[in-house]
Amino acid sequence: MKSFKLYLSENISGLKISTNTEDGFVLEGIYFPVTGSDTVLAHTHGTASFYNNEIFEPHLLEYCKRKGWGFLSFNNRGANIFNEQCGAAYEKFSDSPKDIDAWLIRLKQNGIKHVILSGHSLGTEKIANYVKNHKNDMVKSILLLAPSDTVGTQIRYENQTGKCYMNEAKTMIATNRGNELLSDRKAHAGVLPMSATAYFDFYAPGMPLEGALPFRNKNLKSFEIDCFALVPDNDHYNITSTKDYAYDLMKAGANVLICETDHDFNKFNTFKALCELMGPPLPDPQA
Repeated sequence: MKSFKLYLSENISGLKISTNTEDGFVLEGIYFPVTGSDTVLAHTHGTASFYNNEIFEPHLLEYCKRKGWGFLSFNNRGANIFNEQCGAAYEKFSDSPKDIDAWLIRLKQNGIKHVILSGHSLGTEKIANYVKNHKNDMVKSILLLAPSDTVGTQIRYENQTGKCYMNEAKTMIATNRGNELLSDRKAHAGVLPMSATAYFDFYAPGMPLEGALPFRNKNLKSFEIDCFALVPDNDHYNITSTKDYAYDLMKAGANVLICETDHDFNKFNTFKALCELMGPPLPDPQA
């Protein structure tokens, strides 16, 4: 495949913008509009990350620019471990559609009609859950970057350590302490603290996260819009195998490209992979 030069065009200026969710959260993002375009790729981060923080985002921006699309990198309420409003330690997965709705409303106010929703890691589960359970005609397709099985990762951690936090979480919720952190400050897969309410919302059986992507329930309905997925072959969060992940996604209707990289796409040409997965861009004006 042709080798592509990566650069960030000086004629696209990033704008810091914000939006308000229906339940009062203020979310920030950085927006790169393209004059005359009514299409945007809107990307959200994984656990405890934040907008414009992920190493591959310049590649997303370049791909969008060469496609003639705008690009938005946006925060969800799980930005950082803690923030003034919420953070990864306190967010409820079931609230994530409110964040996406707020950003789609903001983009519509800017004249955008067509959106490709993109997510990394936990962000892939948020956007997949959204399109499966919330109808919005603006969303034309989704892009999954390192699609995750967060429930499976938590189960693996608890099995390896012999720990289980569900009873503690239920007790705290029943005694009006649901917003307090669980006693183990690394309850979230051995990495992050988590409140009792957040833990229950993420990991109780039957909650939305369990069915976001087709890794827990093999009988989930297929994606009803175009779905594209870049699946790293060296992802330490992968609890089965790369081949299994790719198979489950393809069975659900996703277009999948397996990538020789890690969970964060370090030292990887994500731009080139997107060209292969989603179609070539317009010719390079500087070639």
